[in-house]
Amino acid sequence: MARDLGFMSKFLIFGESDQDEYVFDIIRKKYQVRDKQAFDNVFEEFDTFDGLLHFMVDLIGERL
Repeated sequence: MARDLGFMSKFLIFGESDQDEYVFDIIRKKYQVRDKQAFDNVFEEFDTFDGLLHFMVDLIGERL
């Protein structure tokens, strides 16, 4: 679906929340948290998947 959009072919999507997309930017080789509505907005950026995963787990912990 989202990957059908031309610009999305540069990203691997790991997941999403109500407002965010969790992706790997293939060109920049960075893991990112991007705004789901305004995809150009990068909220967080990580060099490793581990960094992105820790961020996501921390968010889950905050909501419990």
